Amino acid sequence: MSVNRCTSLTRGRLKGRHGQKGLGMIGSLLVILVGGLLLTCAIKMIPIYFQNWNIQSILNDLEPEFADVGTVTKKAIENKLAKRLNIDMISAIKVNDIEIKKIKSVFKITANYEKRIHIIGNVDIVMVFDNNSATVPVRGR
Repeated sequence: MSVNRCTSLTRGRLKGRHGQKGLGMIGSLLVILVGGLLLTCAIKMIPIYFQNWNIQSILNDLEPEFADVGTVTKKAIENKLAKRLNIDMISAIKVNDIEIKKIKSVFKITANYEKRIHIIGNVDIVMVFDNNSATVPVRGR
């Protein structure tokens, strides 16, 4: 009576070079759960990053838009920002949250903000965007 080493059991374990292969049910469920969590995070975070890129684009476009204007006012900058935020459907930040300071002969515009996204239960993701700033001269060129 010959015993095949690849399939013989010894005390409940597979013996030989060709033991159990692949993931078990618990391992598979764990991989699916982690993959689902990562996919959920990506789906919720990507639109916020796109909005931040749009905000950066709006701020970068401010100086050229006011280049031909004689004297720039804070109200004119606020109106231009409100229009662009509305047109681009940006909900991450409001015009009132954008800081506009007059420093000597330029307006320094800072649109730094943080966005909180609910994931599951009491778990949230907080994204901080503090790289959004621009300057606009008080007088056009």
